[in-house]
Amino acid sequence: DGDLERSEGRMAATASDLKEQGNTALKAGQTAEAVRFYTQALGLDPRNHLLYSNRAAAFAAQGRHDLALNDAAQVCVLEPGWVKGHVRKGVALRSLERFVESIAAYQHALRLEPQNAQVKASLAEVEAIRRDSGRNWADDLNSTDEDEPKQPAAGQKRMRAEEPGKPSKAPSPHALAGAPPTQDEVAHLQKLVGDAKVETLRVCLMQLAKADATTCERLVEMVGQLADESSEGGDEGKGSEDDESADGDDV
Repeated sequence: DGDLERSEGRMAATASDLKEQGNTALKAGQTAEAVRFYTQALGLDPRNHLLYSNRAAAFAAQGRHDLALNDAAQVCVLEPGWVKGHVRKGVALRSLERFVESIAAYQHALRLEPQNAQVKASLAEVEAIRRDSGRNWADDLNSTDEDEPKQPAAGQKRMRAEEPGKPSKAPSPHALAGAPPTQDEVAHLQKLVGDAKVETLRVCLMQLAKADATTCERLVEMVGQLADESSEGGDEGKGSEDDESADGDDV
């Protein structure tokens, strides 16, 4: 029995050492190394929920949200009363655009800690994203506040005659393809973008990208340039508190 206890002690120490190496790699933005360390540690201590949680954070940082979800789900099985496991699950589901399931995960976390302000904020955010995801943002941006009917195509008969004594309505210049926005419209958009959540902006971009190939290509180019500038600025490895932070021993 004494030999077994000493063996288990060495195993736990080794798993702990590997976890710390993984944490260090994750904080440095070395996500592949972090995954490797956490996976090795799990081979020695397969029921350690912190290892699954931290590997989920590393997978999330890589954008491998399906794998992050698998690990987060395992955390919830091993420690069902631990709030952060359900938060990790909610983050992964949100990133996979499985908004209904994400909401359920955040609601579960909130039942465990009803006063947790961060969970409340995350739940409200994903509920807003779910509402916005059903909208066609390309159509919204191309429409006017007056909700004008579309003009018939050339050679197409008008479906109804103009009302007697009422002048026909001229098409809005902003309804025409390629028309530049006014200064007021740009200012309004800047305010909306400034107030918007990150995930809401992601949904908007994806909806716009589906409008046509030219728009999609331009968005890819712009987002790629922004990503290059961000990495050159030395921000690599910084993540959100929800999905890219490592958990220590004290929880």
